[in-house]
Amino acid sequence: MENARKYNNVERSDYTDINCHLWQGEHVRTHAHADYYEINVFTVGEAVTRLNEREFSVKKGDVVIMSPNVSHEIISIGVSTHYNVAIRSEYFVSILSSKPFLQNLLKNGYACFSLSLTTLSFILSQIPLIDNEQQDDATTTVCEAVIYAILSDSIRHSSNELGSKNKITYYVKDAISKIDNGKYADKTVSDIIRTYPVSIPSFVFHFKKITGKTPKDYLLDKKMSCAKKLLLTTSMSILEIALAVGFDSTSHFIKVFKNKYNLTPFALKKNAEKNGKVFAKDTKY
Repeated sequence: MENARKYNNVERSDYTDINCHLWQGEHVRTHAHADYYEINVFTVGEAVTRLNEREFSVKKGDVVIMSPNVSHEIISIGVSTHYNVAIRSEYFVSILSSKPFLQNLLKNGYACFSLSLTTLSFILSQIPLIDNEQQDDATTTVCEAVIYAILSDSIRHSSNELGSKNKITYYVKDAISKIDNGKYADKTVSDIIRTYPVSIPSFVFHFKKITGKTPKDYLLDKKMSCAKKLLLTTSMSILEIALAVGFDSTSHFIKVFKNKYNLTPFALKKNAEKNGKVFAKDTKY
């Protein structure tokens, strides 16, 4: 790319699963990538983008999703800015395999459509949180949030029969999956909901409809299960475990833990050591 920023001055093939940056300039010369998908969200100005020799006019609020090996070029009308997300092929293919509508959307190798105002506003609010100089967990989380917001909007683009209810369900199911695999163990419910472009009441309503629990109760159960697993399978201290599952007070953590398991963390660990075993049936989270 001419004038394009390169993250840490390395090639994309050396990136982690997801990477992102804000690009500003006049011309991105024709090129293609063999090893990753690319998403461009136009945030300022207008441009013409060429995808496999076909031209599309794009402006603020438009998004382009490209498969590997799609030849693409961007010619700005004046100066344009776009938010660029690169996704390693294996990672994105795993998303496609469970989302048939996306496979259809990219049947030509690319898709170009306008984002809803809600999704665009959400993405614009996330961009200032990006650290272009260091790919840390916070930046990766922002990139993932943007990807899922865009893919959710692509539902609306690929099928007019799918409405806002489906998009909210999409976000909620993603949150549940990440809570289940421990990714949100140190987060609060507010932290999680802020990751998605959806209102708090809608999120809570659909979350409870799917799980039968409020986000607060569901997350707390997973936090305690995660804490118990760490307690029984690692040498971490009570303080370290409390911090790992989002408690800033050891006393509060111990109180909540005891209410859940009828034992303090210390007593449970001692009991397990005395019996020479862990409670395997409870250590999954």
